[in-house]
Amino acid sequence: MKKCSVLVASIKELLTRAWTVVVRHVNRLSSRVADKLAVRGRRLGTTQSVFSRPPADMVSLMAEDLLVPGEVHREAIGIG
Repeated sequence: MKKCSVLVASIKELLTRAWTVVVRHVNRLSSRVADKLAVRGRRLGTTQSVFSRPPADMVSLMAEDLLVPGEVHREAIGIG
């Protein structure tokens, strides 16, 4: 859990800076690319990955995430 506390501390520090910040929860169904990357990171045990191009298996998900508004996903699972 130490990694989580470091992350939370970093986020809190960023929020104190002199800029406008909006923090918003995005359901995993509204961003399947982010969800799949998070699952991949957990499975590989990595904390950071840098891609010069999107992984091949994510390209179609990226297109789908762009085409489907978040509200559609929210309604499908009964939120708002």
